[in-house]
Amino acid sequence: MVTRARVMISGQTFEVEVLRRHYEQPSAVRLLMVCYHPTPIAAEVTRVGIESILRYTPTPFELWVVDNASLSRYSEWLRSLEAVNVVFNRTPPVPPRRQGWRARLGLRAPRADQQMGAGSYANAIGLELGVWAIDPSSHYLCVMHNDVLVLRENWLSYLQAKLSQHVRAAAMLRDRHSGRIGALHVSGLLFDFALFRQLGMSFMPDLPRLDVGDKISAMLRTAGYGEFVCQNTYNNPELVDWIAKDNPLHRLHTDRAFDDDRRVIFAHLGRGTPKSAGHYRQPGKTYPEQWIAFAREHVLA
Repeated sequence: MVTRARVMISGQTFEVEVLRRHYEQPSAVRLLMVCYHPTPIAAEVTRVGIESILRYTPTPFELWVVDNASLSRYSEWLRSLEAVNVVFNRTPPVPPRRQGWRARLGLRAPRADQQMGAGSYANAIGLELGVWAIDPSSHYLCVMHNDVLVLRENWLSYLQAKLSQHVRAAAMLRDRHSGRIGALHVSGLLFDFALFRQLGMSFMPDLPRLDVGDKISAMLRTAGYGEFVCQNTYNNPELVDWIAKDNPLHRLHTDRAFDDDRRVIFAHLGRGTPKSAGHYRQPGKTYPEQWIAFAREHVLA
């Protein structure tokens, strides 16, 4: 089913096309990924992430991908994925203050590439569009970036098993930036979706204290709920020693999250879109070419 709509978020109107092909009961987890493809290799980062989810998620789920105003030649391939629901956002997600006076008056639309300088805002808009699109009666929502790989079939069931009447959110990573609240990171965050509107949650950032999605943690804590975070190499880099040195995962300079048996169940490249666009380059990091090669050889072969 294809629908077109105009969606108002944070005072702006976004033109969207929704392509829905896969339906599950409300009890099935909704997986939500936001992507932006400024280059072909950015699209390949998204592609291997999606393929890993489809390969390693045996429990019922709906996968929603929000394409945030990518060039059509880098995003139309999403239409071929029959098991994936897609929201094509046709309006570049750029904050009004960055658009210039002509765009604010409706005389010129902001360019899609302007969102590279407003990553938190753009990601939040994509997540809010996903929330708008999915069934509001869904029980659970798991959000993630596009530069992820799920590595074992228990990745989602492991997070689900950590939820309880008290613990209403479980994540692969925790934000570690100083000056913020140490929120559950939105790349691999599962939470009770029934609380989203009940507690007035939002993915919109309020920088510098609250990054995209940090309000989820803030609202849960205010309401007295608990949270769970996997052991991972982002928050504890020394845990790389849990991975055998002859394992290719040991050599990836990325975030890796473990289950209770110290098996890596999830990996996050980090800065995937800026890296793909050539806007981020630091020695000793893993870059999209290596990431995609690892995925093809060791995850999806």
